[in-house]
Amino acid sequence: MPRVAVYTVLKHRGLDAEKLMEKYVREVQGPASHDRYAGLEWIPRFFSVFRWAFRKTTSSSDAWVSTFEEQPEEFDLTIHQCLWHDTCAACGCPEACRFFCECDNYAFGDLKKVGFHRTQTLGTGGDCCNFHFYKK
Repeated sequence: MPRVAVYTVLKHRGLDAEKLMEKYVREVQGPASHDRYAGLEWIPRFFSVFRWAFRKTTSSSDAWVSTFEEQPEEFDLTIHQCLWHDTCAACGCPEACRFFCECDNYAFGDLKKVGFHRTQTLGTGGDCCNFHFYKK
């Protein structure tokens, strides 16, 4: 169903699609993603496992075009082409990608053993998604 039709159906029912997505990311998906990562922090050498998983996931899939740089206590993942951004754009609603980007802030923010910083995303109009993770 085209984006306009989905928004029209939601509005007809008295619902705002953007507010629903923001609420979903903030109250459901974001916290669930965070809990998954936080629940694994007990693993010895968690930062090394976390870094390995990111390198493996982004380098072994056609869904991403990225570069990966690492140091012993930090790593940078720069995504130049993203599955979520490409899918949203192909469906005619590139602005919806920002919700996927926002979910990362919940998922990786406030972890005890891993710090997270990012200044831009493809989904919010940036040239790339520049993830920076560091060991706390």
